[in-house]
Amino acid sequence: ALRELFAQILDLAPDEIADDAHFMLDLGGTSLDYFTLVGEINKRFYINLSYDNNEFGYSLNDFEKLLKELL
Repeated sequence: ALRELFAQILDLAPDEIADDAHFMLDLGGTSLDYFTLVGEINKRFYINLSYDNNEFGYSLNDFEKLLKELL
């Protein structure tokens, strides 16, 4: 599901997104794309990623780790 969200927001094919690819540096995402991604993750998984606790993620692996901790 995360790979699909990355692909949808970045307008890429899912197989173009490596697990450890950085959202901005490797995949060409912008800060607006990033906030859109975080919003979609929050909606889809019924969570609220909070940046107060340094819960940042920039790759599929990062977001997967965050979700495992929060779900």
